[in-house]
Amino acid sequence: MVPDGVPPASGTCGVNFLMPFNPSLEHVRDVAARTGLVEFFYADPRRDVVDAAHAVNALAGWQVGSMEEAVAAEAAGCDFVVAQGSEAGGHIRGTQSLDELLPKVLAAVTVPVVAAGGVATAERFASLIRAGADAVRVGTRFVASP
Repeated sequence: MVPDGVPPASGTCGVNFLMPFNPSLEHVRDVAARTGLVEFFYADPRRDVVDAAHAVNALAGWQVGSMEEAVAAEAAGCDFVVAQGSEAGGHIRGTQSLDELLPKVLAAVTVPVVAAGGVATAERFASLIRAGADAVRVGTRFVASP
């Protein structure tokens, strides 16, 4: 679902920002203007970077590892949150499995929720949609794909 006045991404991939690298607001705006979708991760949600993305009519999300962080992301103006379970590869912020985290996040926010972490099969994908996720992210699994 795309909010009123926000064009869908232009067919390119969105871009993730790891917040410990402290991207400038100018860089966030530049990337967001070119992709239409940005996501932030690995720090407490910040309204200034979300507002920078929105200033160029891009969608902005935050990958979260807890229900509290999801609530903070929504309060910061995010268009969606990515609930990342501890099964995820790469950088992991939370300590709960996706099956523990997802229902808590779904109950706590009104923005769309993307489920992420340890998704390797179509069956798992379907089970997360049935559990209420608006979308599912598959990441590390693609390392094994041609």
